Amino acid sequence: MKKNLITKIPIRKSRYLGFILLLFISALSFAAIPKAVLKASTAYKKIAPITIKGKVTDATTGETLIGVSVKIKGSEEGVSTDADGNYSISAEGTATLVYSYLGYEPQEVAIENKTSIDVKLKAQNKALTEVVVIGYGTAKKISLTGAVDRVSGDKAVEGRPVTGAVQALQGESPNLIIQQKGWTPNGGSFNINIRGTGTTGNNDPLVVIDGIIGGDINTLNPSDIDNVSVLKDAGSAAIYGSRSANGVILVTTKKGKLNAKPTVSYSGIYGTQVPDFTFHPVDSWVNAEDKNMSLAN
Repeated sequence: MKKNLITKIPIRKSRYLGFILLLFISALSFAAIPKAVLKASTAYKKIAPITIKGKVTDATTGETLIGVSVKIKGSEEGVSTDADGNYSISAEGTATLVYSYLGYEPQEVAIENKTSIDVKLKAQNKALTEVVVIGYGTAKKISLTGAVDRVSGDKAVEGRPVTGAVQALQGESPNLIIQQKGWTPNGGSFNINIRGTGTTGNNDPLVVIDGIIGGDINTLNPSDIDNVSVLKDAGSAAIYGSRSANGVILVTTKKGKLNAKPTVSYSGIYGTQVPDFTFHPVDSWVNAEDKNMSLAN
């Protein structure tokens, strides 16, 4: 009996030690749980969305802008301003709002946990300061009231393999329809239409080259054209009369400037043809025999 008691005592002590260690580990884990829950709650508070309200106006006139797109940068979520220029959007306090409107420069504003953000957009004046020839002078695009389109000569010719000025204008101006009549490369026969086709008379528009009425565009070198203005509406009849019933094409060629350095440019086009099948002409007597044979049969 004594031997059995001596051998069983160490086993019971080891069980007690293991139970104590298990309690100690569980106590440490329970003590760490509140800290983790506290950290999670604070992290949730940081990413919680807030509601941002504000108004979008014109930076110059101060007028409210209707329909301005207000989006969260990096996402597809967004809203538009109402009739009074006001908006309301929910986003994170660390996000960035992007304001965009047609004819105005886009603007990005960091929220920085703000609940009210008013934005003033600046108008884009790059395209509005372009000078356009309108028949009786020149005007800026911002002052135009009629249907006038301007095509730059460099834009129409640069990098395009064209043989004439009419080909250079194809596809460069809306509603300016140019169709080639024949298949010859240098035929020069084109149908030019601006205001649609009629049942009687000629539908070709009036061409004015450097103020001279009735010129031929095909006689011009495409590289010599500075710009082309297309008058599409009926207001051109007040300048050129009934001749402009089908529209007007105003061509302005390049000119030298005072105290400017002379420039020389060269442009050329070449092509090669290699036939896939070649033929050899027959002798005259062989041709005569074949002809007689075809007539007999």
